Amino acid sequence: MNTFEFRLRFSVPREVDFADHEETLMDNESLDDSVFGEENSGVLGIDFRRYASSADEAIKSAISDITASIGEARFLEAQPDLVGVSDMAAYLKFTRQNMRKLTLKNGFPDPIHDGKSAIWNFCVVIDWLEKETNTGIPMHLKDVTIAAQNENQSKRTKDLSALIKTPVTGNEGGLQPNNWPEDQIAASKDSAPLRACAVSSENYPNFH
Repeated sequence: MNTFEFRLRFSVPREVDFADHEETLMDNESLDDSVFGEENSGVLGIDFRRYASSADEAIKSAISDITASIGEARFLEAQPDLVGVSDMAAYLKFTRQNMRKLTLKNGFPDPIHDGKSAIWNFCVVIDWLEKETNTGIPMHLKDVTIAAQNENQSKRTKDLSALIKTPVTGNEGGLQPNNWPEDQIAASKDSAPLRACAVSSENYPNFH
């Protein structure tokens, strides 16, 4: 058993005051390991330090505890997963300046989005740091990042599956998701977890 730190984001009804959501969450003893706040109207951000046998179990149980407390809560995202320079610096305990310099180093992973604010797959970055540098990775950070990435991928797959089944009108001549072949729909449902990083077979036996 270990302690895993991560952040979960949920959408909640905007017509309900944050204070009411806060009171509901505080009444749940299983959430004593969390700190929650309102990121913006209708979005809750909740930081966890959860004791569990694996990062995957920690994140799944935390999601279950939140949705059990607030029935209308809809899971949006687990973090860390997709990160900017400031995020990586905070997780790795670097200064932002040093993290920025590291991203310019030859061979550093390419961002998945490169613009005014570049975004990286944190799992890939951690993998590169372990192989190419002497950087000390905080304990369990890689496990949490893999678990968060897989949870987010699972959500995206479910969202896509729902979209495929939704009839589309007013798009003559374009893609009609409800007409996709059954084998493609099945493939999207059975989409495997992301395998961007090396994974411990002890914690994630389904990875090959």
